[in-house]
Amino acid sequence: QREGPGHRDRQEGPRAASEGRGVLQKAKLTMGLERRPKIAILSSLHPLTVEGGWVDDLIDLVGGEPLPLEGRKRKVISWEDLTDFAPNVLVVCSPIMNSGDKSAKVFNDLCDIASQPGWWQLPAVKDGVVVISEEALLSRMGLRLIDGAEALARIVYGDAVPTCCMPRSAYLLKLRPGQRVRPRLIPNYFVAYS
Repeated sequence: QREGPGHRDRQEGPRAASEGRGVLQKAKLTMGLERRPKIAILSSLHPLTVEGGWVDDLIDLVGGEPLPLEGRKRKVISWEDLTDFAPNVLVVCSPIMNSGDKSAKVFNDLCDIASQPGWWQLPAVKDGVVVISEEALLSRMGLRLIDGAEALARIVYGDAVPTCCMPRSAYLLKLRPGQRVRPRLIPNYFVAYS
């Protein structure tokens, strides 16, 4: 079967377009960092499921270190696996974030996770880099992955990367330094990421 003239462009599109935009500029962003930030992108909280495969490539593209998956594209992990990895950035993907409904399942599941021992000691929680993201932005293959790469770079490096997320496509856990709240109140502390 013959491939049309746009076949190669469709295959290389997300990576080529992302590199073409020049927003990530991995070399500049990671220059001066003592070590690569550890990034965990979860596609589910019950059970805890980590995305791998091309998501690992996305993490690498922004200069991060993914949770080791021994070559798997997806892996169910234990709470101890997550606390041992001690991510600097924790992203939870959800299919319903565009509604902005904080009673959604992902927020309820996050309340359960926040009641686990070691939650408040996770570097991502202590540093305020826990994000709930629209699933299409980071965990589904497609053209939104370009936006996802930019959004992940923004999450990791903050203001060093221009604002790129669409409204309500990501929410950030916003607590004062050292602040702890009851796990059931965690949803109240997520704000639209900008």
